[in-house]
Amino acid sequence: MDLNELNSHLKDFKSIPLDVLDKNNLLNRFDTKFVVSPKNLKRIFEILIEEYSILEINNRRIFRYKNLYFDTDDFLFYFQHHNGKTDRLKIRFRQYSSNESCFFEIKQKHNNYTTKERLPVDSNVFELNDGTSKMVENSIGLNPDILSPKIWVFYDRITLLHKQLPEKITIDTNINFKTIDELKKFPEIAILEVKHKRLNNYSDTIHNIERNNLIKKVNFSKYCMGIIASDYPVKYNRFKPKLINIFKVANTNYGF
Repeated sequence: MDLNELNSHLKDFKSIPLDVLDKNNLLNRFDTKFVVSPKNLKRIFEILIEEYSILEINNRRIFRYKNLYFDTDDFLFYFQHHNGKTDRLKIRFRQYSSNESCFFEIKQKHNNYTTKERLPVDSNVFELNDGTSKMVENSIGLNPDILSPKIWVFYDRITLLHKQLPEKITIDTNINFKTIDELKKFPEIAILEVKHKRLNNYSDTIHNIERNNLIKKVNFSKYCMGIIASDYPVKYNRFKPKLINIFKVANTNYGF
């Protein structure tokens, strides 16, 4: 989606600085994901504006995220999700365009509850070293030597914070996946994620947007989508119904 057009839909939101968001960062939370057609974002923002504030840093409200995901050679983390495991892992480096800060992150999900551990790292080095390897060993008991980078995931993110409830919304657009050999772009979809404290207990506003068919719930990850889109030799039969839902929202077919 064109960033100028997107910014025009955000100008009337009340802004909050990064320190306010950090106090409500919800690193440990429940996540609910929705797929969205970018053509519906204007209407969604019109609904959200009364109850949510927007993160603003240096007069910017949209930020580019750069993520490098790691996995084992047999794609352990991918298949945890694909096979419906309630305990799942994601390991990545994440760089923020807002201030060029970078973190190494281990994201764990257990029965839909997400916890995230992060370590500040050099923004120019996206590889495991003594500190990040020790974090892998201590946090999840995994030998870091079996991990290797699999895919870059880029997107433009908008972050909203509820004015009263412990709830955060992120909206990711212009999603791209990159491996050594190829770049795949998905401009026809956006991902809206609600981060909240209790299972299935997000705000009535989100429920109303869902009931009006502006968003469609999907239990899927950008990492898994990128692995499939990048033609890695992995099965994805259990993801096919979710991919079909994404195709319907995007009104296109990506040829999976």
